[in-house]
Amino acid sequence: MPTGVYQHVVGPIDITNPNLIAFVKAKITAPENLKVPLLPVRINGKMITGAGTWDGMYFSKELHYALSLGYKIEAYEAYIFEGRLVFNEFIENIYNERLKFPKSDPMNYICKLIMNSTYGRFGMAPILTDVKVFNRNDEHNYMDGTEFLDITNINENLVMVTSNTVENINLDIKNPNNNLQISLPIAIATTSYARICIHEYKQAAAEQGILLYSDTDSIRCSAPLPDELLGNGLGQLNWKVFLL
Repeated sequence: MPTGVYQHVVGPIDITNPNLIAFVKAKITAPENLKVPLLPVRINGKMITGAGTWDGMYFSKELHYALSLGYKIEAYEAYIFEGRLVFNEFIENIYNERLKFPKSDPMNYICKLIMNSTYGRFGMAPILTDVKVFNRNDEHNYMDGTEFLDITNINENLVMVTSNTVENINLDIKNPNNNLQISLPIAIATTSYARICIHEYKQAAAEQGILLYSDTDSIRCSAPLPDELLGNGLGQLNWKVFLL
Protein backbone atom coordinates (compact mmCIF):
# COMPACT_ATOMS: atom_id res chain seq x y z
CA MET A 1 0.00 0.00 0.00
CA PRO A 2 1.17 3.59 -0.63
CA THR A 3 2.33 5.14 2.64
CA GLY A 4 4.65 7.88 3.85
CA VAL A 5 5.50 11.16 2.11
CA TYR A 6 5.37 10.98 -1.68
CA GLN A 7 8.09 12.00 -4.12
CA HIS A 8 6.93 13.91 -7.21
CA VAL A 9 8.81 12.83 -10.35
CA VAL A 10 8.39 14.31 -13.84
CA GLY A 11 9.85 12.33 -16.71
CA PRO A 12 9.80 8.74 -17.97
CA ILE A 13 8.53 6.30 -15.33
CA ASP A 14 9.46 2.61 -15.37
CA ILE A 15 6.11 0.93 -14.76
CA THR A 16 7.65 -2.47 -15.50
CA ASN A 17 9.23 -2.27 -12.05
CA PRO A 18 7.11 -4.64 -9.91
CA ASN A 19 8.17 -2.84 -6.72
CA LEU A 20 6.96 0.58 -7.86
CA ILE A 21 4.23 2.02 -5.60
CA ALA A 22 3.03 5.21 -7.26
CA PHE A 23 0.22 7.10 -8.90
CA VAL A 24 1.25 7.58 -12.48
CA LYS A 25 0.14 9.97 -15.20
CA ALA A 26 0.35 8.28 -18.57
CA LYS A 27 -0.85 8.15 -22.15
CA ILE A 28 -2.87 4.96 -22.51
CA THR A 29 -3.60 3.03 -25.70
CA ALA A 30 -5.90 0.05 -25.30
CA PRO A 31 -5.23 -3.04 -27.42
CA GLU A 32 -7.61 -3.81 -30.25
CA ASN A 33 -10.09 -6.66 -29.81
CA LEU A 34 -9.68 -6.66 -26.03
CA LYS A 35 -12.64 -8.64 -24.72
CA VAL A 36 -12.55 -7.25 -21.19
CA PRO A 37 -11.05 -3.73 -20.88
CA LEU A 38 -9.37 -2.96 -17.58
CA LEU A 39 -8.49 0.71 -17.18
CA PRO A 40 -11.39 3.08 -16.47
CA VAL A 41 -11.63 6.58 -17.92
CA ARG A 42 -14.14 9.36 -17.23
CA ILE A 43 -15.85 10.74 -20.34
CA ASN A 44 -18.63 13.35 -20.16
CA GLY A 45 -19.09 12.66 -16.48
CA LYS A 46 -19.39 8.89 -16.90
CA MET A 47 -16.85 6.23 -16.01
CA ILE A 48 -16.22 3.61 -18.67
CA THR A 49 -13.53 1.04 -19.42
CA GLY A 50 -12.73 2.31 -22.85
CA ALA A 51 -10.90 1.58 -26.07
CA GLY A 52 -8.70 3.98 -28.01
CA THR A 53 -6.14 6.41 -26.58
CA TRP A 54 -6.40 8.82 -23.66
CA ASP A 55 -4.43 10.36 -20.78
CA GLY A 56 -5.09 9.55 -17.16
CA MET A 57 -3.65 8.85 -13.72
CA TYR A 58 -3.56 5.29 -12.39
CA PHE A 59 -2.06 3.20 -9.63
CA SER A 60 1.24 1.68 -10.76
CA LYS A 61 0.24 -1.90 -9.92
CA GLU A 62 -2.78 -1.62 -12.21
CA LEU A 63 -0.65 -0.23 -15.04
CA HIS A 64 1.86 -3.05 -14.51
CA TYR A 65 -0.97 -5.58 -14.88
CA ALA A 66 -2.36 -3.71 -17.90
CA LEU A 67 0.93 -4.25 -19.73
CA SER A 68 0.31 -8.00 -19.60
CA LEU A 69 -3.02 -7.44 -21.36
CA GLY A 70 -1.42 -5.61 -24.27
CA TYR A 71 -1.96 -1.98 -23.24
CA LYS A 72 0.60 0.51 -24.52
CA ILE A 73 1.54 2.92 -21.74
CA GLU A 74 3.71 6.02 -21.92
CA ALA A 75 4.25 7.15 -18.32
CA TYR A 76 5.49 10.72 -17.94
CA GLU A 77 4.83 11.76 -14.32
CA ALA A 78 4.41 10.05 -10.98
CA TYR A 79 3.81 10.50 -7.26
CA ILE A 80 5.96 7.77 -5.74
CA PHE A 81 5.21 6.42 -2.25
CA GLU A 82 6.78 4.01 0.17
CA GLY A 83 5.26 0.55 0.00
CA ARG A 84 4.09 -1.12 3.21
CA LEU A 85 1.67 -3.84 4.28
CA VAL A 86 -1.25 -2.15 6.02
CA PHE A 87 -4.25 -4.47 6.24
CA ASN A 88 -2.88 -8.01 6.08
CA GLU A 89 -2.80 -8.93 9.76
CA PHE A 90 -6.02 -7.05 10.56
CA ILE A 91 -8.01 -8.60 7.70
CA GLU A 92 -6.72 -12.10 8.41
CA ASN A 93 -7.72 -11.79 12.07
CA ILE A 94 -11.21 -10.52 11.25
CA TYR A 95 -11.63 -13.18 8.56
CA ASN A 96 -10.64 -15.97 10.95
CA GLU A 97 -13.03 -14.52 13.52
CA ARG A 98 -15.83 -14.62 10.94
CA LEU A 99 -15.19 -18.32 10.28
CA LYS A 100 -16.13 -19.06 13.89
CA PHE A 101 -19.76 -18.14 13.25
CA PRO A 102 -22.37 -19.56 10.85
CA LYS A 103 -23.77 -17.20 8.22
CA SER A 104 -27.00 -16.98 10.21
CA ASP A 105 -25.13 -15.45 13.17
CA PRO A 106 -25.02 -11.62 13.32
CA MET A 107 -21.31 -11.74 14.17
CA ASN A 108 -20.61 -13.31 10.78
CA TYR A 109 -22.25 -10.33 9.08
CA ILE A 110 -20.54 -7.82 11.38
CA CYS A 111 -17.12 -9.25 10.53
CA LYS A 112 -18.00 -9.09 6.84
CA LEU A 113 -18.99 -5.43 7.15
CA ILE A 114 -15.76 -4.59 8.95
CA MET A 115 -13.69 -6.19 6.20
CA ASN A 116 -15.68 -4.58 3.40
CA SER A 117 -15.59 -1.10 4.93
CA THR A 118 -11.90 -1.03 5.83
CA TYR A 119 -10.70 0.78 2.72
CA GLY A 120 -13.81 2.97 2.55
CA ARG A 121 -12.96 4.49 5.90
CA PHE A 122 -9.71 5.76 4.45
CA GLY A 123 -11.57 7.38 1.55
CA MET A 124 -14.18 9.27 3.56
CA ALA A 125 -14.42 13.05 3.31
CA PRO A 126 -12.60 14.75 6.21
CA ILE A 127 -15.54 17.08 6.88
CA LEU A 128 -17.52 15.45 9.67
CA THR A 129 -21.08 16.31 10.66
CA ASP A 130 -22.27 17.14 14.15
CA VAL A 131 -25.82 16.40 15.34
CA LYS A 132 -27.25 18.08 18.45
CA VAL A 133 -30.68 18.67 19.96
CA PHE A 134 -31.49 22.17 21.26
CA ASN A 135 -34.36 23.87 23.00
CA ARG A 136 -35.92 26.48 20.73
CA ASN A 137 -35.33 29.08 23.40
CA ASP A 138 -31.57 28.49 23.23
CA GLU A 139 -30.97 29.87 19.74
CA HIS A 140 -27.75 31.51 20.89
CA ASN A 141 -26.28 28.02 21.48
CA TYR A 142 -26.53 26.97 17.86
CA MET A 143 -26.77 30.25 15.92
CA ASP A 144 -23.01 30.77 16.27
CA GLY A 145 -21.84 31.01 12.69
CA THR A 146 -21.92 27.27 12.18
CA GLU A 147 -22.69 26.02 8.67
CA PHE A 148 -26.05 24.22 8.91
CA LEU A 149 -26.77 21.15 6.83
CA ASP A 150 -30.22 20.49 8.23
CA ILE A 151 -32.59 21.69 10.97
CA THR A 152 -35.37 19.27 11.92
CA ASN A 153 -38.33 20.09 14.15
CA ILE A 154 -38.71 17.38 16.80
CA ASN A 155 -41.62 19.01 18.61
CA GLU A 156 -42.73 22.50 19.56
CA ASN A 157 -39.86 22.81 22.03
CA LEU A 158 -36.94 20.94 20.47
CA VAL A 159 -34.99 21.12 17.20
CA MET A 160 -32.32 18.78 15.89
CA VAL A 161 -29.44 20.59 14.18
CA THR A 162 -27.01 18.89 11.77
CA SER A 163 -23.99 20.99 10.96
CA ASN A 164 -20.37 21.28 9.96
CA THR A 165 -18.41 22.88 12.74
CA VAL A 166 -16.23 25.91 12.08
CA GLU A 167 -13.17 23.81 12.95
CA ASN A 168 -14.12 21.23 10.34
CA ILE A 169 -14.62 23.82 7.61
CA ASN A 170 -11.16 25.25 8.21
CA LEU A 171 -9.33 21.92 8.19
CA ASP A 172 -6.05 22.03 6.30
CA ILE A 173 -5.93 18.60 4.64
CA LYS A 174 -2.37 19.23 3.41
CA ASN A 175 -1.05 19.73 6.94
CA PRO A 176 0.76 16.50 7.99
CA ASN A 177 -0.05 17.25 11.65
CA ASN A 178 -3.82 17.55 11.25
CA ASN A 179 -4.41 13.97 12.52
CA LEU A 180 -7.06 13.21 9.91
CA GLN A 181 -7.86 9.51 9.86
CA ILE A 182 -8.04 9.29 6.07
CA SER A 183 -5.73 8.23 3.26
CA LEU A 184 -6.92 8.62 -0.31
CA PRO A 185 -3.82 6.84 -1.66
CA ILE A 186 -4.76 3.72 0.33
CA ALA A 187 -8.41 3.91 -0.73
CA ILE A 188 -7.50 4.36 -4.40
CA ALA A 189 -4.90 1.60 -4.32
CA THR A 190 -7.41 -0.81 -2.77
CA THR A 191 -9.94 -0.27 -5.55
CA SER A 192 -7.17 -0.75 -8.11
CA TYR A 193 -6.16 -4.05 -6.54
CA ALA A 194 -9.83 -5.08 -6.57
CA ARG A 195 -10.12 -4.33 -10.30
CA ILE A 196 -7.07 -6.49 -10.95
CA CYS A 197 -8.48 -9.40 -8.95
CA ILE A 198 -11.96 -9.33 -10.48
CA HIS A 199 -10.54 -8.82 -13.99
CA GLU A 200 -8.77 -12.18 -13.83
CA TYR A 201 -12.13 -13.87 -13.23
CA LYS A 202 -13.79 -11.79 -15.95
CA GLN A 203 -11.08 -12.79 -18.40
CA ALA A 204 -11.62 -16.47 -17.65
CA ALA A 205 -15.38 -16.11 -18.14
CA ALA A 206 -14.98 -14.08 -21.34
CA GLU A 207 -12.64 -16.67 -22.84
CA GLN A 208 -15.41 -19.25 -22.36
CA GLY A 209 -18.02 -16.89 -23.78
CA ILE A 210 -20.11 -16.94 -20.61
CA LEU A 211 -19.51 -13.45 -19.16
CA LEU A 212 -22.73 -11.42 -18.95
CA TYR A 213 -22.07 -8.66 -16.42
CA SER A 214 -19.59 -7.61 -13.77
CA ASP A 215 -19.60 -5.40 -10.69
CA THR A 216 -17.00 -4.37 -8.13
CA ASP A 217 -16.81 -7.76 -6.45
CA SER A 218 -18.97 -10.07 -8.56
CA ILE A 219 -19.60 -11.34 -12.06
CA ARG A 220 -22.62 -12.89 -13.74
CA CYS A 221 -22.12 -15.79 -16.10
CA SER A 222 -24.37 -17.95 -18.26
CA ALA A 223 -22.60 -21.09 -17.00
CA PRO A 224 -20.45 -22.04 -14.00
CA LEU A 225 -16.80 -21.08 -13.90
CA PRO A 226 -14.20 -23.86 -13.59
CA ASP A 227 -14.00 -25.32 -10.09
CA GLU A 228 -10.39 -24.15 -9.64
CA LEU A 229 -11.60 -20.52 -9.79
CA LEU A 230 -14.23 -20.96 -7.09
CA GLY A 231 -14.08 -21.40 -3.34
CA ASN A 232 -15.13 -20.05 0.04
CA GLY A 233 -11.73 -18.68 1.01
CA LEU A 234 -10.68 -15.07 1.42
CA GLY A 235 -10.51 -13.39 -2.00
CA GLN A 236 -12.27 -16.22 -3.84
CA LEU A 237 -15.55 -16.22 -5.73
CA ASN A 238 -18.35 -18.56 -4.75
CA TRP A 239 -21.11 -19.65 -7.08
CA LYS A 240 -24.53 -18.41 -5.96
CA VAL A 241 -26.91 -18.21 -8.93
CA PHE A 242 -27.09 -20.13 -12.18
CA LEU A 243 -28.63 -18.13 -15.03
CA LEU A 244 -30.37 -20.09 -17.77
